[in-house]
Amino acid sequence: MPVLPDLSDEEILAIAEPLMQNIIAGTTEVNYEKHTRDFTEDLKGYVTKEAFEEQVALLQNKLGHFSEKKFVDIFRKKEKVSILWKQTLSKTEDEFMNELTLIEQDGRYRVANTFIY
Repeated sequence: MPVLPDLSDEEILAIAEPLMQNIIAGTTEVNYEKHTRDFTEDLKGYVTKEAFEEQVALLQNKLGHFSEKKFVDIFRKKEKVSILWKQTLSKTEDEFMNELTLIEQDGRYRVANTFIY
């Protein structure tokens, strides 16, 4: 497995896009298992099912569902990468930043962090 920061933007996006799409689908469906499927165990420890459901209810009631996202940039660190997208939601004209941090763990690419703000 190549070291993530050494991959091209296109290679990183090929890994990250399906993971982010799964996270977004899990949020839209309010499906905790789908949302956290690719999370590290550490991240799953922070994102409990109850907290997830509560946050999604707040998000969907106030801002709606995820709409368009547009790739912004990739930030590389020693053993991880963070990908940023500009994100819109259906009930507001505000723009948000959607972030996903990837690491290699146990021979797989895992989501070490993700957030929208």
